[in-house]
Amino acid sequence: MYEEINIKNKNHRNKINEFKFSNDSEKTRMKFLYKIASMDIVIGVLSISKVAVVEYLREDPNYLYNYLVGETIIDVMVKDYFKTFDPYNSIRFVIDRSLSKRAIDAFNDYCEKKTSFKSWERSKDMENNISIKHENSQNVPMLQVADYVAGAIQQKFERDNPMFYDVFKHKIKHTKLWDFSGKMKW
Repeated sequence: MYEEINIKNKNHRNKINEFKFSNDSEKTRMKFLYKIASMDIVIGVLSISKVAVVEYLREDPNYLYNYLVGETIIDVMVKDYFKTFDPYNSIRFVIDRSLSKRAIDAFNDYCEKKTSFKSWERSKDMENNISIKHENSQNVPMLQVADYVAGAIQQKFERDNPMFYDVFKHKIKHTKLWDFSGKMKW
């Protein structure tokens, strides 16, 4: 898609290096979302109403981020995808590099401990492995896919515009809402 779009853009300033939901045109968004819908992937979505988050978690986004990853993503991975006595149980996180060095170290440490604990909780003999990389989204196409999924979900819940979400909703296997007001509906 990069080549196709950039060939049409004769002006070098209009060439794109990365797909970014917030920056791309509606036409590009739809084209990229249909590409996502055709991929052999499973999507999980956690959508949070800001008023549903207790104040001390809102004050420290890194703490909230770690908690959400540990209690949702790692939990689902261990429960639904890890197998007892399988030496190949692993989680490979590729995170958009946006955190400070200190926050990266804290996130990595938290995820490693949480994976070990969740695995042990499920089966005392369960093997597990976790690798975490923090990468520039411009270099990792799947981070661009994640950005697009997040952008489409934001449009659905914050702008009441499900047009983008509807394109790939059949790929969503795992959902979780944090919404005490009951306004957010799948």
